[in-house]
Amino acid sequence: MAFALGAAVPLIPILFSTGGTSIAISAIFSSIALFMVGGLVSIASGKNILFGAARMLVAGGLAATCTYGVGYLLGISIL
Repeated sequence: MAFALGAAVPLIPILFSTGGTSIAISAIFSSIALFMVGGLVSIASGKNILFGAARMLVAGGLAATCTYGVGYLLGISIL
């Protein structure tokens, strides 16, 4: 259930808008969700909230960048 909800976050803006706007809104929604989840995990584990939130945001950003890079190398683009 959690996986499906997390996967839906970046898709919601794409359902309601088109083009570059939907991609930008999707990136913003995803960044907010990653930051919040990182903060919540840090709270649950008793660690520094800001560090955990930032770490999750950076990891998600790197994953998105790698995914975009692979798509670019394969000649596949959603933009």
